[in-house]
Amino acid sequence: MFLGHLFIFSVFYWPVSAVPTATDWLNLAHSLDGRLHHALPFASSCFSTVNGISSTPNETECAEVQATYGNATVRSEHFSTYMLPQWEMCQKTSERCLLDPSNTSNPAVFEDSDCLQGSVPPYYIDVHSAEDVQKAFGFSKATGVHLSIKASGHDYKGRSSLRGSLSLWTRNLSGLKYSADFVPEGGNKSYRAITMGAGVPFKDVYEFADANNVTIIGAYHQTVAPSGGWVLGGGHSVLTPVYGLGVDRVLQFKIVTPDGELRVANEFQHPDLFWALRGGGGSTFGVVLESSMRVEPRMSLVVAAISFPQTAVNGVPFLKLLVDHTYRWGTEGWGGHMRGVGVETTLGSRLIPAEKFATDSGKAGLLDILTRMVEQFSINPYIRVVGTPFMYNHTEGSTSVTPAWRNALWHMSSSITFSWNSTAEDLQTQYDFVSAVTQWLRDFSPNSGAYLNECDVYEPNHEELGCLPPSRWHLQIIQPPKRRSLQPQNSLVNPAQRNIEEIISIVDQVHRCFFGRITPNVEEQDRAVSAAEQKRETLRMQLEVMKQGIIGLAARSDGALEFQHYMRKTDDEPKGQRNSVIS
Repeated sequence: MFLGHLFIFSVFYWPVSAVPTATDWLNLAHSLDGRLHHALPFASSCFSTVNGISSTPNETECAEVQATYGNATVRSEHFSTYMLPQWEMCQKTSERCLLDPSNTSNPAVFEDSDCLQGSVPPYYIDVHSAEDVQKAFGFSKATGVHLSIKASGHDYKGRSSLRGSLSLWTRNLSGLKYSADFVPEGGNKSYRAITMGAGVPFKDVYEFADANNVTIIGAYHQTVAPSGGWVLGGGHSVLTPVYGLGVDRVLQFKIVTPDGELRVANEFQHPDLFWALRGGGGSTFGVVLESSMRVEPRMSLVVAAISFPQTAVNGVPFLKLLVDHTYRWGTEGWGGHMRGVGVETTLGSRLIPAEKFATDSGKAGLLDILTRMVEQFSINPYIRVVGTPFMYNHTEGSTSVTPAWRNALWHMSSSITFSWNSTAEDLQTQYDFVSAVTQWLRDFSPNSGAYLNECDVYEPNHEELGCLPPSRWHLQIIQPPKRRSLQPQNSLVNPAQRNIEEIISIVDQVHRCFFGRITPNVEEQDRAVSAAEQKRETLRMQLEVMKQGIIGLAARSDGALEFQHYMRKTDDEPKGQRNSVIS
């Protein structure tokens, strides 16, 4: 595990050496009235040995798991599964309980195989209130058990799973309320707003907004939880070009901070905490219970969808078409779309600034990178064409997301899928390879940044760009972004309590499921690219698992590719499982 877990660790780590006893767990369970659960991996019902203990496979449950293994809705509704299955495993030791996504009945999965817990937290609290979270913090302080937080499991950086932790599952914080005159506590100006519990998926929010004749700016996928890592990491949308990021829309949070206090964070109360929550990352400063976001009147959309089979002949010309026309599309309010879950994937990303689309040399340089990715390495890049707040009139410094969002036209990422049974060495090679390819984009746009929720885990400029690598998430807390200090009355961490190297040492001892290092090794990256060239055909075969398209294209079962964009109509709208209860 890596990245986000470390900031959970740095905030929710208590310097004690005690180990919880069975009595400790029972006392916690009794205080929670049945909301403390023991969790097993999602696919455990299919195995005859689970965590070293003989078990009789449950054929009915297993058949359901196999049938829904790639279903995003099912994955978001079960505690012990995640959108990217590698976060259910311990990648460094290859401890896992996964199925083959290309053939969930593949007998090779079950032959002489033990279903192991991996990174799935063995215990979780089904959170229903602030009191549940406060009890979890108290338990963690008293016993030293680490905490993790999960809403939908849509975190591509694995921050919602943590080996050996007590997890706070916020899925059932499901309240929804629309107010035509919402006033943030302590303020005097009213807004149209929807208040959403931390576990509500966008599907429910979209339906609720439609019933109230309003439009909310939200995520691409309906299973994403709007009050979770989506908004806390920035939150982009197909409507972002005109209406901003999620952090631009949120008016107020209710959050339990690690000191056990329930706080309201907005522009008027705890404003520094409010600023930090708007872009500082999920699970960083506490457990968010709900958020309130501005909404717009119901609007009309113009939708353009292009579908065609990808070939060696049409791929690069289509890329050139996108590069050549992006600037115009950006000024017209277009935004792109992508989808795909259920397969082990690693990715890195970059925000491509508008200036690169304004000159022939800039466009040629970008097209050269895209051509290399597609033709040399068979990597189909995800491109959110104008999925950025390019036209949104924001207040500078009002949020903690990287400023690179404001001047970018593309949010572009490269990704590689890998096999369910990849070795630790294979996984390390894949991560290094994606980081090396992402370096091409960093070299092309050195003064830009990356989306925190989809950045390279070995991002070298992590402290400036908001993408922190293994062993350094604590810096986000101890030394907040330089544009503003987080030192007033509600500072959550005292920098004097622990020095940096001591924290890194502790992290290295606890977080053993990822190949952590503080900075990337350029020579290793070069070797990774060289090795990738030799394994080109193997990579192509792995990529076929997803049949991913190019440029944010959605793969269909027939292998065709769909390219989708959405445009706001501008003529009448102003711009602006097998788990048990412990009792």
